[in-house]
Amino acid sequence: MSAALRSSPQTSSSPTIRCPAFGAADALELAQQLAPGTPVIVVTGRLGDESAVQYLQAGAADYVVKDHLLGLSPAVLRALNVRQSRDAQVRAVSIAGGHVSHRSGWR
Repeated sequence: MSAALRSSPQTSSSPTIRCPAFGAADALELAQQLAPGTPVIVVTGRLGDESAVQYLQAGAADYVVKDHLLGLSPAVLRALNVRQSRDAQVRAVSIAGGHVSHRSGWR
């Protein structure tokens, strides 16, 4: 996984990992270290509400349960839309020299 994250820019990541010593939380942390800003979608066999919230709080863009993989495509599209919006906001602030009108809500 680390080689793949280093080798090319990622638009999203949804690694499949079956290793008891290296779980989704580990994969999420590694992706954040090696490819910051890349949306990570956790795909898991089972996921309770508490675990889902923990993944999202840790920075996962979304999660999908393997029994409902039809939700993967919409999750990827949402994650990419969020990333594009954030990238556009960063560019806009950069172009404005870091100063945006107070009317916009930015400071």
